[in-house]
Amino acid sequence: MVKFYTVLLLIGSFISARGQKFSMGDLVNLTGYTPSKFDNYVSRRGYRAASEFGNTSPEGITYNYFDKKAKVEYPENFIAKYDNERASSVCFQTASEEEFNKLNNQFKEEFHYTGEAATGVVYQKGNLTITPTVKTEGDKKVYSFLVERKELPKAKDVAFAEDLLQFTSHEYLASAFGEANVKRDYFYFSDKELNKCSVLYPNTNMQVIFIWNDETNLKDISFVLIGGQLRAQSSANYHKQIELNTWQSRQGIRAGMSLKELQMMNGGELAFYGWETEQPGVLVNKKKGNLDFKNLSLVFNCLDCNEDKFYSNTNVLSSDEVLKENRRIYVSTLVLLPSKK
Repeated sequence: MVKFYTVLLLIGSFISARGQKFSMGDLVNLTGYTPSKFDNYVSRRGYRAASEFGNTSPEGITYNYFDKKAKVEYPENFIAKYDNERASSVCFQTASEEEFNKLNNQFKEEFHYTGEAATGVVYQKGNLTITPTVKTEGDKKVYSFLVERKELPKAKDVAFAEDLLQFTSHEYLASAFGEANVKRDYFYFSDKELNKCSVLYPNTNMQVIFIWNDETNLKDISFVLIGGQLRAQSSANYHKQIELNTWQSRQGIRAGMSLKELQMMNGGELAFYGWETEQPGVLVNKKKGNLDFKNLSLVFNCLDCNEDKFYSNTNVLSSDEVLKENRRIYVSTLVLLPSKK
């Protein structure tokens, strides 16, 4: 997706050509069009297919259209559609600041956003995300909007913890699970360090905390937390008992699972940091055994690990060792990690 947008923004020339204008509704609706319907619509608006029409890459298919009146191969004004199995996007670029400002104001009226600058703002609503951009091409500026419609599963079809990684913004969560079930909040990493977050099903046995890389727009997952004594600001005064979290991974790992059961599933030893280290109870991923921890980490807790050897600030603890001593260690928290791009 990033590569697609970057390539499109590099397309440009110094000759200004104007096709018929598109409205906000046009750009949003075009994301849902089939390639043939898209072709018919933009052709009637004065655009022609580029020579690389239907360009296929491992990420999807891109359809590029340029102003028919332009006398160069890559004019400043273009519209393109990008399709893959996860999303459908439209990128519209114009050399007209007036046209850009008009569209920008339309998006402001209809979508959620943070901030006031024409660029640097991300418009969001439901499964739609719109990113405006201004770029200098030579001695001129070009203006563009990237409109993305993401394919999201319905809440009833989200069966495993890893499925939650599809919801890469607060708005996507609200679209699938309902606004009443998703709360904007703050997560406490320590008494002094906190981060804006989103909480799905707060204070229930299905609570999930989403930590975002982009705190301003509540998007782009850093990691997702399930289970444990997790501290969101809104839960500070919540004192009712919450049942054990019911989310589990595709591999069957769940909060509350004993270390003994987990080691049996793995078919071999596991290791984790001692509880007085900088990463207390966090799994050390040595990539051994049956379990896959590529997108999953774990945090352990213990009911009876009081001796110094377990609370050493340098120790990496072995599951074989602690289980031989019958220590009651269990999975406290599941940490979901997005795939690296």
